[in-house]
Amino acid sequence: MRAMILAAGLGTRLRPLTWVRPKVLQPLMGMTLLEYWAERLASAGFEAAVVNAHHLADRLEAFVHERSWPLPLHVIREPVLLGTGGGLRNAVSLLGDGPVLAVNGDTACDAALAHLRQVHETSGAKATLLVHDCPPFNNVAVDAAGRVRGFGERGEELCRRDSAVRLLAFTGIHVVDSKALDYFPRGKPASILELYKDLIARGDPPRAVFRSTLTWRETGTVAAYWSLHRHLAAVDDGGLAPLPSGSPVRVHHSAVLEGDVRLEGMVVLDRACRLRGPVRLKDVIAWNGVAFAPGTDLETCIVTDGAAVAGSHRHCILTKEKGTFPFHPND
Repeated sequence: MRAMILAAGLGTRLRPLTWVRPKVLQPLMGMTLLEYWAERLASAGFEAAVVNAHHLADRLEAFVHERSWPLPLHVIREPVLLGTGGGLRNAVSLLGDGPVLAVNGDTACDAALAHLRQVHETSGAKATLLVHDCPPFNNVAVDAAGRVRGFGERGEELCRRDSAVRLLAFTGIHVVDSKALDYFPRGKPASILELYKDLIARGDPPRAVFRSTLTWRETGTVAAYWSLHRHLAAVDDGGLAPLPSGSPVRVHHSAVLEGDVRLEGMVVLDRACRLRGPVRLKDVIAWNGVAFAPGTDLETCIVTDGAAVAGSHRHCILTKEKGTFPFHPND
């Protein structure tokens, strides 16, 4: 079976970080989400993966081509954003004739991917959705037999009318038969939910696989991105391997620290960062190639690729080309 990592979105809620990198290349404790998903898919036995690219597509393509991967990884460009359904339909020629696993590139999850594949292959359903109980996102109606009955307002209505139906949250991880994707015209924007609603209407609903204990985190906003770092730093086993966890301070081996450097709280220094003391960093995430001048004092900050930092900054995001932006983790 092959897989698709959905990664073409603009990432508007994650700005200004997505002005520098597409969502799937946002680093988490030094590992990008693309690397995370490639490792997860390879370890689950998937034979190849496709990642779609639109926003900052050149950077995504370069990142893929400059590295070796644990499984064949193909990039397919979308000149026009096609959405989840349109994106999958556009990639069918690379995904093959069998079932396809799709994952959202801006999430991390400890789902048993091989088990989900097996359930789908034995269920006879055209689509299988991984769901869990996450009240802020619960909007998928699932009946006692494990069939998806509706989404959004329709799902809420069904839940009110039938006590055997419960609302659960879609993880963004699903398996769909590639032939079912013919429902979408090629090259046209579409949501995968259009297909799933049509299957329900035709009496062939998607199967739901429920996990009561699931570690699932999204990085769709700057606050969520920061929160996931906090989670990984604080927990010995963050439940999201191979993302690093269990240490509040992570310094890449290529980083250079000279003189009096104080690292307090959660600090991540990625590749080729250079600190010339005296420097104090408290709760700081620094991407690749950040230069910290003597006298720098940062607290609760994110610093993106290649920025040169001097002076004192609190609660902000510092970028090389776009300037400095206020940042409040709890917003």
